[in-house]
Amino acid sequence: MASLDSLHLLNMFYDRLPDPGPVSVSLAAVYTVSALTLVVLANIVRQFLPRKKSEPPLVFHWLPFIGNAIAYGQDPCNFMMRCRKKVPGIPARCSPLNISDLPTSSTATSSPSSSSAAK
Repeated sequence: MASLDSLHLLNMFYDRLPDPGPVSVSLAAVYTVSALTLVVLANIVRQFLPRKKSEPPLVFHWLPFIGNAIAYGQDPCNFMMRCRKKVPGIPARCSPLNISDLPTSSTATSSPSSSSAAK
C-alpha cells in the first residue's frame, strides 16, 4: 500500500510541473549549435595568433581535437607532402610504396644459408 501512496504523490508532483513543450527542445538545439560554433571559431582564431619560436609549426584545421586526422588517415603521404610545401623545415620523409617494391614470396623466404654465403 505504501508504494501506491508514493506513486500517487509522485504523479501529483509531475502534474504540477509546467509542460516544457517543443520550445525547450528547439532552444536546447540552438544552444548546442551556438556552443559548437563558438568552439570552432575559437579554434580558428587560436591558430592565427602568433606562436613561440620554440613551438612546432601548426597545420591549419577546422575541427578541434580532430584536427587533420581525417586528411592524414585518407592519404598520409600526400598530406605530408602538402605540409612540406607550406613549411619547408618539416623533417618527415614520405615515399609512396609501390606493389613492385614489395618483396616476393621467394625473396621473403630465402634460406639463412644463402644469406650467410653471400656475406
